[in-house]
Amino acid sequence: MRLIDLLNEVLDSGGIRCCKQSGHIQLTLCSGPHKWSVCFTEDRESFLKYYARYPWHIAPDRLNETIAALNEMNVSLRAGCFLVSEGYVVFRYGVYIFDEFTAKEIIADLFITAAAKTEAAWDEVYRAVCGREVH
Repeated sequence: MRLIDLLNEVLDSGGIRCCKQSGHIQLTLCSGPHKWSVCFTEDRESFLKYYARYPWHIAPDRLNETIAALNEMNVSLRAGCFLVSEGYVVFRYGVYIFDEFTAKEIIADLFITAAAKTEAAWDEVYRAVCGREVH
């Protein structure tokens, strides 16, 4: 069971456009004025991963403060984590999928839940990266 292929079917059935490349799917999501990049990947252990990259590049002098703020945010999470990759904050979230009969339902739930968690943390991530409130 290829999770990326099942994800592609779920996205296609929902009319969501994406770019499928060797082993991963990329797309852009938005909610109101917020817009972020997403990449889905899978591993050999039936784990589908969601990576959301927030749009703000971290200034070198803000890196330590940003990481400290993200660590505090991670403490309160039940699933997923915030991390820094290539100068951007990334939210990583994922699920194990072992049952092909419920796989599409689980994938759809992953998509909705991960996007909602990305959106819910928007202002807090902005504060962590930029050191000020969203205007």
